[in-house]
Amino acid sequence: MISYNESEREEEEEKEKEEEEEEKQEKEEKEKEKGNSCSVDVLLQRCGRRGDTGSPKHW
Repeated sequence: MISYNESEREEEEEKEKEEEEEEKQEKEEKEKEKGNSCSVDVLLQRCGRRGDTGSPKHW
């Protein structure tokens, strides 16, 4: 049988994971709102153009 402390710790870990997922989703949604078709991580790799970041400088 799992002790109370262990199950409590597992719940905390699950909450932290859920919060991290929510933060990721929020960041992705903000990028979409800016009109970006790519996520920040793959912007330069996949899109290959700095202009896709929505910055005034186009490389």
